[in-house]
Amino acid sequence: MIKFVGVAACMVLGLVALSSARKEETLQELVARADAARLEQQPDLFMEAAERQHRAALDAMKAEHWDEFQSDLNDVAKYSGRTKRRSPQARRLRIPRSRFAASRPA
Repeated sequence: MIKFVGVAACMVLGLVALSSARKEETLQELVARADAARLEQQPDLFMEAAERQHRAALDAMKAEHWDEFQSDLNDVAKYSGRTKRRSPQARRLRIPRSRFAASRPA
């Protein structure tokens, strides 16, 4: 029993060490990964990028760095727009121009 507890404790410590050693990817790496990802994965990755920039914008606002705040907000809008354009639901809801023109009254 003592051996089992010791082995389990070593495994938990090893997992904690590995997880803390994992490097946080930069925003540029995240955006590059989102651009290269499959279409159905892209919206989630771009939303993560937008959330990171939102947190950065809030931090800049609290520190009264207004230029950085505005730049971060522009990035939030850009990544949110990429999310919307790449969303499978958004593509399904788009109406082809030919159908729209045919359904309009003359």
